[in-house]
Amino acid sequence: MYRMDHKDEENIFLATTALEDFWDTTKPIVFLGDWCLRYSRRNVWELLNGEVLQGIWKDKKRFIDAYMYLQDVYERLLQQMATLLDEVHGEKHSIRYWRIIIGPWLFHYIDVLYDRYLCIQQAKSKYPLFDTIVLSEESFITPRSTAESLLLSADDPYNLQVYSRILSAEKNNFRQKSYDTIERKAQPIRKNGLLRVIKTKFIITCARSIALLAPDESVYLVDPYFSKSSIIKIFLKSKGKVKPIYSTDEEIPVVTSNNNMRSFFKKISLNNNEFEKLVIQLLPYDIPYVFLENYEMMKKESLNYPSKPKAIMTWVSWYFDEKFKIWAATAAEAGCSLYGVQHGGNYGIDQYLRGMDNTEIRITDKFYSWGWNDSELKEHIVPMTASKLIGRKRFKKKKGNINILLAGIAFPRYLCRLQYPTNNHNEKYCEDLIIFIKSVGLRYQKFINYRAFIEDYGLDIVKRIQNACPNLIIEGWDIPFQESLMNCKLFVCDQLSTVHAEALSLNTPTILFWDTESYIHKTEARRYLENLQAVGILHYSPESAAKMVNEVYDNVDDWWNDRERQLARLDFCDHYAKNSPNAIDEWTNEFRKISR
Repeated sequence: MYRMDHKDEENIFLATTALEDFWDTTKPIVFLGDWCLRYSRRNVWELLNGEVLQGIWKDKKRFIDAYMYLQDVYERLLQQMATLLDEVHGEKHSIRYWRIIIGPWLFHYIDVLYDRYLCIQQAKSKYPLFDTIVLSEESFITPRSTAESLLLSADDPYNLQVYSRILSAEKNNFRQKSYDTIERKAQPIRKNGLLRVIKTKFIITCARSIALLAPDESVYLVDPYFSKSSIIKIFLKSKGKVKPIYSTDEEIPVVTSNNNMRSFFKKISLNNNEFEKLVIQLLPYDIPYVFLENYEMMKKESLNYPSKPKAIMTWVSWYFDEKFKIWAATAAEAGCSLYGVQHGGNYGIDQYLRGMDNTEIRITDKFYSWGWNDSELKEHIVPMTASKLIGRKRFKKKKGNINILLAGIAFPRYLCRLQYPTNNHNEKYCEDLIIFIKSVGLRYQKFINYRAFIEDYGLDIVKRIQNACPNLIIEGWDIPFQESLMNCKLFVCDQLSTVHAEALSLNTPTILFWDTESYIHKTEARRYLENLQAVGILHYSPESAAKMVNEVYDNVDDWWNDRERQLARLDFCDHYAKNSPNAIDEWTNEFRKISR
């Protein structure tokens, strides 16, 4: 990759996408970001000797300033959109109602658009006379739902559409090209959804049988992260007052855009700067159908939920379940209490979590954490045993366990929400992963089982690792994670997510490592992380983590059961992966408080 000579600047071509049909290789080429360079196509782009523009989020101050600015844009925009949606649908609702329904889509949309806008501005400031190829308007699509919008924004064709809209908004006469194979992403399929429904048939049968003994107003757990056995125990202990609901997949049809509805949003007034003008210009075309053309249909379908809930509790349904959101928003206006529950292991540790800040905290009456609290939200957050961890069997070493389980992750090539790690983290992440594997002694490398993340986002991580470490064992998702975790000698995790909390809670010998530049930790969490680092569980470089593997592999039990190490683990778990032998009774008592 090279820097253009000044004489080339008037002739350079800006590639905004990995779709090679939209590259002009007859000119010196500049790539807008590393998402343009698919590892599987390196034999093509390496020959072009092009320049890759630097990621815009490497500067943490810039990230923090943007995070706070977009919070402000989100609130101002939400207020106006709520008023306009009432007008469009002939209704009158609170701001909370519309925050529940459109909020998760809106903050994703603003973050995505701002990121793409800044990327274009960076390119313009460096090469103001660039040429490019944009997607023709006839190929543009509008997402059906929040879920589809997020899925599309992680892939190449839709991002090409976003960049093309931004460039076209500036009235540039770039070449246009259609792209007939922009495929709509399917609605997200809930993992094991059908199987889970079948398994809970007994619970539903019990609910119907005991419902006569319970008042009409019940506490409903929607898509709960409790185990099947925990749900049964809670249901019975509550005498049927606490009932689970398992959502079915949504089918949102493609419809013709209603220009009259969409024209309402031209009334929005932000106009503080060029970006806000861009938001106003593009918003009427980008609002998902589910909030306009399909709203009435989804509202009718939401009537299939119970009509008089006392309280509604959910883990992730706030984000993508459109029928649920309408039901919950309507119930809240009728006096129903809403409760959120933590569902991932980075909560309380990551400083900037867009979803928790904008949705889970703002719309709920109480939020249940995995043991942590927050000095600014003390009255809102209730530390509890992590529902996902209840009933998990603690680690017992089996004779003959030799595997080192290495659990990986992947982040979309395109930024989908403004939180750390950003998409700028991907190249460094892949490099560190390979450095770790190669730094583990040859004697132990053969025991590493790499478990790739279920999504790859076009990063080709497994292919990269196999090219660098051809003898590495790749573990498939046909093996349940819990089974793999129970059958390993040592667990290694290279990210702050959920699996590290599961492993530490189960007392599985664990080594963690991640790049400090890729995370911004909360002040309250630093002490617990420093304790893990001091006893050799947490590392901030792949070399340090690999060195620890080499040192402890032959005597893992002695190392792991050291008193200081166990105290650090227990202290961390008590705040970020809390578990209790009395968890069912504790949760049942909490549900009694909610019922009262």
